[in-house]
Amino acid sequence: MTLPTKRDPAAQQARLLAQIAEIAVERDALIRALLPLMPTEIQESARASIDSEKNSATTSESTTPPKDEHQLSQVTIDAVLDQSSKTVKQHIELLHAYNGIRDVGHGLMGMIAEQRGVRVKDIMDEFGVEAKD
Repeated sequence: MTLPTKRDPAAQQARLLAQIAEIAVERDALIRALLPLMPTEIQESARASIDSEKNSATTSESTTPPKDEHQLSQVTIDAVLDQSSKTVKQHIELLHAYNGIRDVGHGLMGMIAEQRGVRVKDIMDEFGVEAKD
């Protein structure tokens, strides 16, 4: 009979810290991929943040380990995520507006079709509107 072995807390913590580091690298890569799509001020802030981190790492004799010279600051990450959220919200608002306009257009085509005594599809063809529109 095999007795259950206890997990080594130090080894488990090391694995978790390694996972966190990998996730942070992936996050930074995704943020960097989004940076070219961001407003200029966010891009400039990111460059300034990276430059200041490089300068402070070379001039500082602190006990904290130096950051990777390409690591993004939390301010930059927050700015990119905030801008991304605003963009998504704006796109959702635009989709709602589009759907409302489309519904009105379909209603008007339905009224025209009823008045003429033809199918809505015939009116849609006349106006060059496809079913997907």
